[in-house]
This record gives sequence, structure tokens and C-alpha cells, in this order.
Amino acid sequence: MSLDRCFAVYSSLARSNLSSQPQTKQECRKAKKILEQYQRLAEKHGVRLSPRRLEELNELREAKTITINALPSTLRREFPLGTFNSMTLAEIEELCGM
Repeated sequence: MSLDRCFAVYSSLARSNLSSQPQTKQECRKAKKILEQYQRLAEKHGVRLSPRRLEELNELREAKTITINALPSTLRREFPLGTFNSMTLAEIEELCGM
């Protein structure tokens, strides 16, 4: 089995185990807000995103494939880790029924 396939299987198992844990509406809203409003939040925290980086993040957001790992560490500190760690925006919306 290739390394990529092993990682995909592990990620899938980790997500299924995490999705069995209850998420509060507040955690869902916070995770979604950070992944969708990163530009405003970065400015609020004084983090400067280059135009190129901002374009990359906007593309990920539009495709709903953005994860917390793509964002600056300042925003990661506020993200509800554990349940949503490494999940895409689409996966969070599906898990939370949004």
C-alpha cells in the first residue's frame, strides 16, 4: 500500500472517530467563521497576508477545501481543535449540518 493511500485511510478513520464526538453549535460556528472570514480576522489580529497568499486562500475557500492548516498560526490558536483538526470547510459543514 502506498504512503498516500495509508495516509488517506488513516485520515478517514481519524475523522470517523472524531465525528462520533459531539460538537456544539458554538464550535461549529466558530470553525466555519474562521475558515470563511480569515482575511478580516487576520487584519483584526495585525497579520498581513500577501496578495499571492490571499489569492491562494480565496481559491481554497471557494472550493471549500480550506483547512485550518492553511491559515496563519494566529488564527489557529482560536480554532476549536480536536474534532475539526485538518477537516475541510465542506466536511465541517456536512458534520455540523450547515
